[in-house]
Formats: sequence, C-alpha cells, structure tokens
Amino acid sequence: MKRKILFLLAILLTVSPVFCQTLEEFKKAQQEGLKRQKQQQQNGLNEAAIALELYKKRERESFANYLIEDWMKRKAFHADSMPQEVKPKEVPTTTPKRIKRKTKKIKHIDRIYIPKTVVLSTTKVEKEKEEFLIPWAKADDGNYEANVTGVGFSFYGSYIFFKTFNRWTEVAFDGKSKEEAIANVYKKWSRMDVSDDIASLKELRDSYQLNDYGYYMLIKDISTYLFKDSESLQTLWTWYVLLEQSYDVRLAYHDDEIAMMYATDVQVYRKLSMMIGKNQYYMTSNYSGSWYIYEDQFKGANTPLKMTFSNAMLLSESNKNIPVAFAYKKKDYKFDFTYNKNLIDFYKNYPPIAVQEHFSTPVTEEMIQSIDKQLKPVVSALETPKEKVDFLLSFVQHAFPYKRDVEQFGKEKYFYVEEMFAYPFSDCEDRSVLFSFLVDHFVSLPTVGVWSPGHMFVAVDLSPAQGDVVYYKKTAFTVCDPTYVGASIGQGMPNVMKEKVSLIPCR
Repeated sequence: MKRKILFLLAILLTVSPVFCQTLEEFKKAQQEGLKRQKQQQQNGLNEAAIALELYKKRERESFANYLIEDWMKRKAFHADSMPQEVKPKEVPTTTPKRIKRKTKKIKHIDRIYIPKTVVLSTTKVEKEKEEFLIPWAKADDGNYEANVTGVGFSFYGSYIFFKTFNRWTEVAFDGKSKEEAIANVYKKWSRMDVSDDIASLKELRDSYQLNDYGYYMLIKDISTYLFKDSESLQTLWTWYVLLEQSYDVRLAYHDDEIAMMYATDVQVYRKLSMMIGKNQYYMTSNYSGSWYIYEDQFKGANTPLKMTFSNAMLLSESNKNIPVAFAYKKKDYKFDFTYNKNLIDFYKNYPPIAVQEHFSTPVTEEMIQSIDKQLKPVVSALETPKEKVDFLLSFVQHAFPYKRDVEQFGKEKYFYVEEMFAYPFSDCEDRSVLFSFLVDHFVSLPTVGVWSPGHMFVAVDLSPAQGDVVYYKKTAFTVCDPTYVGASIGQGMPNVMKEKVSLIPCR
C-alpha cells in the first residue's frame, strides 16, 4: 500500500509542472486574444472617425464653394408682436362670496389662443461688459504659448474664462465680394481642428445650465472680445461655432451688415424673421430691408435653438430683498423675499416667447428656498388642499400691486416667476404664472392657464370642483383668478365667464 501511494505522488509531481505551464499559457493566450480584439475594435473606431472626418472635410469644402456663389435677395418679415389685448386699467376687485358645490361650466376650447400678429418696432438692448485679456501659460514646461490667449469677462455676474487659440483671429474679412470674404473666412476655420474649443464652450454651457439661446448669448459675448474691431467676424465666429455643433443657423447680409439667422423650437416675438423652405429663421439684426441669403443648409445642421428651459440656470448670485405684506382672514402677514438680480438682467435681454412657456420654466433653487422660508410655515399649518389654495390665491391677489405692462414697460411683457419679485407691478399673466407655480409647489395639484380675450387666470384640479369651472381632459378645474382681488375659489369675473376661453396645461 505504501509503495502505491509513493508511486501516485511521483506521477503527480511529474504532471503538475506541465499542467501549471499549460494553464499559464492558456491565460496568456486568452489575454492576448482580448488585447487583439480590443485593438481591432479601436482600429475600427479610428477608421470610422477618420472616414467621418474625411466626409466632413469634403462637405466643408463643398459648402465653402457654395457660399461664394449661391446667394439670393430676400426681404425680411416684420417681427411678430406679442398679443395686444385690452386689459383693465385698474385692478378688478370684488368681495368673496360663498360658493356652493354646484359648478358652472365655461365655454372653452382645448388649445392655445394665438392672437393675430401686428407690426411692432424693435429696439436693440446693449448691456455693459467687463473685459480681461489674460495670456495663458502652459504648465508642462513653464513657457508662455504665443498662440494661446485667455478671454475673461463677466456674464451676468458670473466670471467667464475661455482659453482659445489665436489662430481664430488670424483671418481677415476681405475679398472681391462679401460672398468671397465670407467663404474665405469659412475655408480657413473649417481646416482647423476646433474640437478642444467646442468642448470648452460646452463645458461652460453645462456649468451654468444654459439653454441653447443662453448658450448663443454666451458665444456672442465671447466673440466681441475675440474680434473687438470687426462686427462681421464676431457674427461669423458665432455662426461658425454653432454650425459646427449642428445648430440650424444661417447667414444673411446687405450692404452694411452681416447677420445670423437661427431656427427655434417655439415662436419668438419682436424679432425680424424669414421663411426659408418650411422653416422660420429669426434674425440678429433689426434691419427690415432686403437681405442676401443662401437657400441650402450645411448637411446635418438641423437642430433649432431651444428657447425653452429644461433646467434652472446657475448664474452667480447677486441677491436683492423685497418686502411683501398682506392681510388674510383678519391677520397681517409680512414676508421678505430674495431674488437674484443677475437672473433678472438675463431675462431683460432674453427674447419674448409665448406665455405658455413661462408656466413650465423651472424656478431657481435660491428662489425656491426664499419662497419656502417665507411661505412654507404658513401653508403647512393649513389642513386641507382647499385652504392652502385659498391662502395662496389671496396672497397673489393682495401682495402684488397691479399695473398693465404697457404702463410699466411701454410694451407687453410676460414675467418668469422670479420677475414677480423684482418689479413693482404685475398684471394678469404674471400673477397666473406665479400662482400656478405656488399651487404646484405647495399643494401638488394640477393647474391650467385660462386665456380669455383681454384676461388670463388659472383653474385648479380641486376635488370636488365648485363654482365656475373649466373642463380639461374631461376633468373639472375650479377657477381661481389671482388678478380678481377679493375673489374666492370658484369665483371668476362675470364678464369673462361669458367668453370663450383657451386652456394652457401648466406644471
């Protein structure tokens, strides 16, 4: 038995090195196979990237040649004005009345009311800027790069620093014609690798959570520092940078000016525009005469600038306080709200868009914190959704003085939520936007904006519905009018209740 055991041990000792060697070889072969597979995949990706870049190069060359010749003359359309409704000069008031649960339906249509547009002159708004030109030092070797410059400036209170190459500015806007001058600049830039600059711009955009139009505003500001002595190059650089990111932007020119045109996701007011094909393009100029344009677009440049906001912007804070006081059920309330002046300045320079987009625009975190600090203790102490809505309705009715936009601004203006706290007066659309937000934020009830000729108010999905109601998707929404001072839940203006209204789904 002992001999058998020794014999088996001898066999195992003989086989084990061979087995171990075979296992190591197998692992090595497997790793090499995976390495080859990854290399093949990488080679495939590199080949695809090279092919794509070659395709883009051919397209850019073709587009540059197209820019030299194929321009046509076209007259710009007059700017669409904002709805010009006859609103009450003085704030309408009433006394609260006890509303029975019986409902009274208002005639309505489930679509947005679009008024007839009229011609309205436009004005150009300039804002003060601050400039810092900073040479950029390369950390690797400590030497200053002669071909790199940093552009620093203030963008609505936020310090922006953009490191870029001087080669952008090593161009001249010249040629036998404007077409040739534009094509020459485009050719030079299109032969450069600008991927790092595009990545830097996107990083700036994302860090401040800018929407597409805010991104355009940022790029336009940068262009004014890169090309201080040439408005034509400012426009061309802004256009080129956006075009490289597939935005649907174009150029137009006349004797004295080059302008950019851009497609958008929603209607824009007070901007000259032009129809090219099936798309409407808004202009960065106020010149309403004839322009030379090109009809075909660079392949792949089909993304409209998004005018709506998916996220609240993260601009630097410059907080201002606004005291607000009102009485509710014989009790006096005093609040002190805070808003960001930098955001208000941004909205001042933002093109006006349809009021329905204001209902869905996200509110900044600092504004929400201010509202919570002041209102949440009071609202939370109320027991039922109806009591909470009633308090919020009375708050908006009484805490904000009324004045028509035409008297406060000389023109129609729709507020975003933060703007309600920044201006001394507001009218019906502004109050409706704020009230809808407050109901959503504190009570989590669905609301609809209700637009009647000359007036806007809100209806809330209270259960059970009572008083004046509108029906949206077969559900009764109770009328709550934040401009009808003293009106209770379910109490609308008698003259408005006789009109056909349009509904705007809110948050």
